[in-house]
Amino acid sequence: MKVKFLILTFYILCASNSAHMAQKYEECEPISYAEVETKPEFPGGDTALMIFLSENIKFPNNCANVNDKVIVQFIIDTTGTVTNAKIIRELDPYFDAEAMRVVKSLPKWKPGFNKEGTAVPVLYKMPISFKTFNIYD
Repeated sequence: MKVKFLILTFYILCASNSAHMAQKYEECEPISYAEVETKPEFPGGDTALMIFLSENIKFPNNCANVNDKVIVQFIIDTTGTVTNAKIIRELDPYFDAEAMRVVKSLPKWKPGFNKEGTAVPVLYKMPISFKTFNIYD
């Protein structure tokens, strides 16, 4: 019997260093994840984020073997809401759409803060890896 398994992994990568911080959060561009003083946090932390992703990504029953990733970039705004999600590394139209769907369904995070203690928008890049393999009886 052929059984397909999905192993979902993710990594939170540092964003590019091109974002700059303004004095007031209303006026500022998203800050790179690596440059923010207090980083945004998914409710329950990274383990909870991994569980959320693995429980919410739908995997097609008839897909061929795959071992690759989609990279999604998004902003955690000053209220902790995921905004401006976009694919920056494509894999396949199905997997791209599925990664976007799940990222857009993420609940509110604890927002990031600058050195002054002001909530700021933070730019994230998140690879979502898709891997299938077959086990034969």
